[in-house]
Amino acid sequence: MFAKLSLGLFLTFAACAFGSEPRAFAKKKVDEWNCHALIAVHDHQSQETQFDFLGKETATHDNLHLYLHLRIGSVSKLFVGTVILRLVEDGVLSLDDPVSQYVPDIPSGETITLENLGYHTSGLPSAIRNEKFQKAILSEPDRVWKQDEILSFAFQQEPHFKPGEQWRYSNTNTILLAMCAERATSQTFNQLLKKYISDPLELENTMLSVTAELPKPHLPSFRYAKPNNAIGYGKIWTDVTHLNASWSHAAGNIISTIEDLSKAGPALASGSLLKPETHKLLFAWKETGEDNHHYGFCIEKWDSFVGHRGDVPGYQSSVCYEPRTEKTLCIVVNLSNTADGRGPANELTKIIFSGGQ
Repeated sequence: MFAKLSLGLFLTFAACAFGSEPRAFAKKKVDEWNCHALIAVHDHQSQETQFDFLGKETATHDNLHLYLHLRIGSVSKLFVGTVILRLVEDGVLSLDDPVSQYVPDIPSGETITLENLGYHTSGLPSAIRNEKFQKAILSEPDRVWKQDEILSFAFQQEPHFKPGEQWRYSNTNTILLAMCAERATSQTFNQLLKKYISDPLELENTMLSVTAELPKPHLPSFRYAKPNNAIGYGKIWTDVTHLNASWSHAAGNIISTIEDLSKAGPALASGSLLKPETHKLLFAWKETGEDNHHYGFCIEKWDSFVGHRGDVPGYQSSVCYEPRTEKTLCIVVNLSNTADGRGPANELTKIIFSGGQ
């Protein structure tokens, strides 16, 4: 079940699977962006995983890059979705449960179900869209935000629609899912993460962060931001290494390493930890209104890929399983956006799977 690790062999892999040009083209782009990219490619047929570390001055001793701590942003949602569906398998939760059963005082909490939360059909707004919350984050960059505090900013905004009427992505959904799981089990989300994902997959450095600082070792991280606003997308190169992401909680504040992600990504994106009945729920795709894009239970499908993409200030990440090639590509870049607003990990995904074209 577990991957055999091949270190520093991505060039050989690329030549075999994607042609000889992808790595050189990917490295050129990473150098232009002045950042680093940590990459893992898992072959579901051979169960082999190969790694690469791109960027200037990438030499590290003892394969240190495998153990660099990374913020994985909304790739966190893959972990939350699997935990929830495992709790459904165990009879602890039902997707028909109303949110109010576990978390009181939620707008329309009696009619919003766990199903609505997982598929993003609740209509609940996201706290980070509230400018007051952005200002609060920037005024206290070291503050560790609690779930209730985050939700209070979310609910200062009006719901987008009635539950089940439409689709709209919102971090509030995933934060609430984690809260429901915690209250239904009287366990922390990290305890549930360990039980259902980390222990089965032998992950050693994956956790929902409960502190402001990223554990060492880690890279410095950057963002093209707005003036005096490191959260917004802009044109100003900004060091955001110490800007914590607790404001996203379970929706985006899981920390991992490329070694751990190389094990978790293939399992979560393919649904291999789930039983057949919950596997179907994971991939019950909803229309999002975007071309070539659908959303399942805390998982997305775009173009030919299944998995999730994400960013928090300082990191952009992508875990994508391509059924056609039976390969999963995991990428984390220590730059959350380019100057022209693109996601570096998303761009590298296109380069690698297109053969460098």
